[in-house]
Amino acid sequence: MLNMNTKHFLEIVSISLIILILVAVFHYIFPRKPIGVPEVVDHLIIDNDTEIMLVQTFTGTFEPYEVILYYLDESGMWGSYYVDHEAFRWYGKFFMEDENVVKFKYRSSILLEFHIDEQKLVGPGKRIAYGSFHSEPNSPLINISDSH
Repeated sequence: MLNMNTKHFLEIVSISLIILILVAVFHYIFPRKPIGVPEVVDHLIIDNDTEIMLVQTFTGTFEPYEVILYYLDESGMWGSYYVDHEAFRWYGKFFMEDENVVKFKYRSSILLEFHIDEQKLVGPGKRIAYGSFHSEPNSPLINISDSH
């Protein structure tokens, strides 16, 4: 049989754990930006004319985030690659494995691998996605870069 102090202590610990879990879930799932506003997860300038960025957009649905990788090649053409649409919040950093491979890492896992020379994205589960390239002087990516 528990005495009154032990019972009270267990109630406080239980309530504290529930609040802590709710805060962690809220931080992990819910956005820092309003619905439909892109958020740059990471942005890497590879050289003077080449850059890559991972962008997530909160959808406000049961599929919380849409994730797209954008790539600007040396010719000035933007490419976009679909990554995921049923994602929770993405975290992590880009790094160069060599002059032709950029990887996106979260903790000890490689989540994305972009091959610059082939313009090929290997995504989660090693699926290969080929993007679409377009040349737009007023690309929406410029606005994303400015807000980062």
